[in-house]
Amino acid sequence: MFTRMKNWLLPKKESNPSHEVDPIVASLTLMLEVAWADQDISNDEKQVILVALKETFKQTTDEAEDLFEKAVSLHRDSVGSYQYTKLVNEQFSYKDKKEIIFILWRIAHSDQQIDQWEEYTIRKLADLLHVDHSDFIDGKIRAKQKDYCLLYTSPSPRDSWASRMPYS
Repeated sequence: MFTRMKNWLLPKKESNPSHEVDPIVASLTLMLEVAWADQDISNDEKQVILVALKETFKQTTDEAEDLFEKAVSLHRDSVGSYQYTKLVNEQFSYKDKKEIIFILWRIAHSDQQIDQWEEYTIRKLADLLHVDHSDFIDGKIRAKQKDYCLLYTSPSPRDSWASRMPYS
C-alpha cells in the first residue's frame, strides 16, 4: 500500500520529448507556427514549406510530405515552441538558424502580404533562436526580393502586372 501511495505521490520520470524529435521536424514545427499565426495554413504556405524541405534539408518529395505530416501532428499537440527552439539551438549552427529565419519570412510572405501575427511570431522565434536583429531584418528583405523574382519570372495569366509587385 505504501509503495502504491509513494508511486502516486512522487513525480514520474518521463523521457525528454525534445530528444525524440528529429531536428528537421523541430524546425518544420517552427515553420508551421508561422504558417498558423493567422489561424490558417494556406496551400501557398504549405508549398513554400515543402520546397524549403527539399532545397534546404535535401529531402525527396515523399520524405518532405512525411516530415510535414509528422510536424503537423506535433504542432497540433504542442503547447508552445520552446522545446523545438531549444532543440534547434542545440543542433543547428548560427548560419543554419539564419536560414530558418529566412524560410519563416518566405512562408509569411507567400501570399505577398505579411500578417502582423506572422511577423510577431517570426520575431519571437528569432529571439528564442538567438538570431541578431540585423539578421532577422536581412531575412525579411531577402524573402521579399526572392518572392519578387519568383513573381516576375512566372506571372499568372489572370493577374495584372501591378498586382504582382511585392509592395502593391
